[in-house]
Amino acid sequence: VNKLATSSNVIKQAQKTRENQTKEMLKWYDNAVDDIKKQQTKEKQEALIKKYEEQLTNKKNTIKDAYTKSITQADSQIESVVTKKAKELGYDIVLRKDAILVGGDDITAQIVPLVK
Repeated sequence: VNKLATSSNVIKQAQKTRENQTKEMLKWYDNAVDDIKKQQTKEKQEALIKKYEEQLTNKKNTIKDAYTKSITQADSQIESVVTKKAKELGYDIVLRKDAILVGGDDITAQIVPLVK
């Protein structure tokens, strides 16, 4: 499963996008802190803190939701590829390698090239 996941272009892109979004959010955070420090009164600082906390929560949720959607898409794609290949090979059941103590055929190498 790990080999299939790391072979997925969808997962690779989702991870790269999440990293970029996180970097952008950190820059935004630094700007927010600077903006708060510039305020003349405690009331203005507190109002900005509340505003930025709400924005931060929204940004974090947006990043998390986009990543979850991508991972779900990749999972569905991997499941489809595994199912198709297993049927081609005449298997009724496919189990994770770590669920098998003895026996079985490892078809991972045949599926990795099919995962996009």
